[in-house]
Amino acid sequence: MPIFALVLVGAPLGGFLSDAWHKKRPEARMIFPALTSLAAASMLLLALLNPGRSVQLYIMISYGVLATCFIAPAASVTQDLVHPGLRAFSYALCVIVQHMCGDIWSPWLVGSISDHIAADGSGLSRAMLIVPAFGMMAAVFFFMGSRFYNRDLALVEKVELEAE
Repeated sequence: MPIFALVLVGAPLGGFLSDAWHKKRPEARMIFPALTSLAAASMLLLALLNPGRSVQLYIMISYGVLATCFIAPAASVTQDLVHPGLRAFSYALCVIVQHMCGDIWSPWLVGSISDHIAADGSGLSRAMLIVPAFGMMAAVFFFMGSRFYNRDLALVEKVELEAE
């Protein structure tokens, strides 16, 4: 099973769990992705350092689920903190920034590091060790954002939408 297909499990699971926690603690929509990003980074690091292939598969499945648990809560935050008339724009900008900050340049970065470590291609496994650092960095940013979430939510203009 390709790891990317686990988004079908992780994204809905992340939305369900963060929404349940959000009922008790509003900033959970920022804390939950921080925790799952940290857990995903830890799982990926463990998988990259684990030479046993049979165990590595299960670790990578856990990573695939955890790495995608942030999607729904992060999307919810983009909707919570903006005027209703700007929600579509806000989410579109969120998706663009996510791609610009991650998957557009990350293969190039890992490949460049690999090429500098060893020209014969043996540096790829060591170069991949940088990837968990970005998950940890995401966790830090989500935690930082959670500190301001309630204050920002209170500042959002309360707009009642009426059907015409």
